Amino acid sequence: MAMGGNHPMNPTDGNYRGCSLPLEYLSLFEALGCFLGIRGIVHSPLVVDVDESRGRSRVSLSDEAVHALRELFAESCAQGAPGMGKREIESYLQKCGIDSVNLPTQKIEDIMAKYPTTGGNYLSLDGFLAYYQDTVQTNEMRVRLDLHTHGFRPDLTRRPVETRILAVPGRTRLLTSVESVAMDVARSSTQPVPSLGKLADMGLDAFTLYTTAYSASEAVAEYILSAAVLGRKTDTLLINTLKTIYTAPTGWVGNEILNAAIMVLRCMASVPDSRQRDRINLIMQCNEPPAPQVEYGIGLLVASKAFHGVRHSHNYPNDVSYAYDRYVGILKELLALQGVYVWMNENQALWTWMERDLLGSHQHPSSNHGQVRVDYNVRMEGEIPGVPLDDHAHSDSEGMPDIHGSEDDDDDESRYEDMDTFGRGPSKILVEGAGNPAVNGIYVRDGIFEDASKYSRHGEYAGKACNFSVFQCNVSNNTKHWYISIVPAGVSPGTRDDTDFYSAPVTETCTSFPPLSGWTKSNEGHDPPPTLSFKDDQEAGQLTGPGWDENHEGPHQNDRNTYV
Repeated sequence: MAMGGNHPMNPTDGNYRGCSLPLEYLSLFEALGCFLGIRGIVHSPLVVDVDESRGRSRVSLSDEAVHALRELFAESCAQGAPGMGKREIESYLQKCGIDSVNLPTQKIEDIMAKYPTTGGNYLSLDGFLAYYQDTVQTNEMRVRLDLHTHGFRPDLTRRPVETRILAVPGRTRLLTSVESVAMDVARSSTQPVPSLGKLADMGLDAFTLYTTAYSASEAVAEYILSAAVLGRKTDTLLINTLKTIYTAPTGWVGNEILNAAIMVLRCMASVPDSRQRDRINLIMQCNEPPAPQVEYGIGLLVASKAFHGVRHSHNYPNDVSYAYDRYVGILKELLALQGVYVWMNENQALWTWMERDLLGSHQHPSSNHGQVRVDYNVRMEGEIPGVPLDDHAHSDSEGMPDIHGSEDDDDDESRYEDMDTFGRGPSKILVEGAGNPAVNGIYVRDGIFEDASKYSRHGEYAGKACNFSVFQCNVSNNTKHWYISIVPAGVSPGTRDDTDFYSAPVTETCTSFPPLSGWTKSNEGHDPPPTLSFKDDQEAGQLTGPGWDENHEGPHQNDRNTYV
C-alpha cells in the first residue's frame, strides 16, 4: 500500500490499541502522579504551532520532541552509517512492537520513497523527524508509545540507562518498558509513597482506577501503579485483578479489560522492593476462589491447572479450552520479566505439567513438525528474553541463513559421514527404572528425526495401545531436548499432540543419540526418572553402561557420568 499524506508508518492495526486519548482523564492522572511524587509524569507537548508569513501557522515538532527523536535516531543507525537503512528501519519497527509478520517489505519501501534520504539508501534525520511530524498529527498515542518503549518519560526526559539496561554475565539486555518504569520509580523514591488518606488509599487499590488510566495512557498507568505498589501491601488489588481475569468476557469484548489486567500484573511483578517475591507468589498461587461455588483458586498456575484438567476430558466445552488458553497467554507475557523468570526457575515443579503449552511457540511456516518446543531451563540465569542492546549495529547481511547451512546443499562426503555416524550407533535402547513403568522396555531405532536417531516401541498406556518414542526435538531458542513420549499414529514427533513422560537437554555428548542419565519428569512422568543403556545387535545382547560417547566406536565413560 502506497504511503501518502499523513499515512503512519506503524498504524494502530499493528499490535496496539486504537482508542482515542481521553484528555480530560489524562489531566487527572497527571495530577495524581504529582501527588505521588512521580518524576516526569506531566506530558510535554509533541508539537507546537509555528507562525509563518501572512498570519498563517503550521504544526512543527516541539524542541523537546526533536531532542528525544534525535537521540533515538542516532541509536537506531548502524555504526558508521549516514542514516537508517532498510534493515535498521525494520529493526526499529520491531522494537516498537510491530513484528515481522505484520511488517510488509513494501511499507519500508514507501517510507524510503516518501521521506528524505541520504543517497537514496538511508533514511536521514530529516526524514525520521518528518515521519514523526506526520504521524503525531494522526496518531499521537502511537508516537508516545514509541518514545515510552525506548525509555522516555511522559515529559520527554529519558530514564537513566541503568533503569533501561540489565547487565548479565558477558552481555547486556534491554529491560521491558514496565520493568524500566518500575526501576525508575524505585530509584527516585527513597521510601514508600505516604498515605494520601483512607479514601485515597482505597482508590489506589481499585482495579478500575488502573483500567481507566490504561485507556488514557499506558505509560502514566504504569508510573502511577509502580508508585502505588512500591513498599506497600497490595494483596487487595492483586486479588481483584486475578478475579477480573477469571470473569472477563470472552472474545474481543473482554480484550481491553484483559490488557489492563495484564498491565497490572506485569507492573506489580516488576517493582523491585522487599515484597516483590511475595507478589509474584500470590500472582501464581493465590488459592482464593473467584466465587463461592468454585473449588479452586485464582492464581494463574492454580486456575490453569484446574482448566487443564477439565479440557483433557472427552467432552469439554469450548469456553473451557478458551479459558485455559487465556491463562497460558498471560503466563507467557509474564515470562519476559526478570522477577517472574527467576521465580519460575526456582519453582519448576509447580508448572512442569504445562511445559508443552507454556513454553511452546508457533512453528515456522516451513516446518512440518508441528508446534516447536521451547526450552526454558537452558537460558542463562538472570537473562531477560528481549532485544539485545547492540541490535541496531547489525549489518544488513547479519542474521541471513548460512550459505552452506542448508541440508540440501550438503555435499556427498558430509552425507556419507552422517550415515556412518548413525550406522555405528546403537540399534536398540533399554529404558528402565522409570517411576511410570509404562515407558520401560526396549526401543528399536526406526529412523532419523531432527538429525538424530529416533527409537520406538509398541506398548500400552491407560488401557490403550500406543507407540512410545525416544527422539530429539528442536526448541525455539536454538537448543534441543530429548523426549520420551507417546507420539500419535501418523503424526511427526514434537507437537502438542504428544504425551510427554520424560525429557533431557541435548549436550555435546548426546547430539546424535539419547543421554543415558540426566532425565527429568514431564507432564505424565513420575519420579524416579529412567536410566538408559544401549544394546547393539552386533554385540549379542551386551548392554553398555552410562557414559556412551557417540564420537567413539563403543561405550566410553566420561568424567561427569551425566549429561546435565
